[in-house]
Amino acid sequence: MDKIINRLMSCGYTCDDAEIEADKMVEMNRWDGAEMCSREYAIQMVLDAIEEE
Repeated sequence: MDKIINRLMSCGYTCDDAEIEADKMVEMNRWDGAEMCSREYAIQMVLDAIEEE
């Protein structure tokens, strides 16, 4: 989660805003089709997407 927050802060987010946005990103990625995946898996999916950029 810290990597996501740090990435957002490098894009101009404040620490508080980065934490809020990172949490939103993770929660959006928890839904995999019709089932909800674990928070850890969702965090990894967000990190993978960031690394692809």
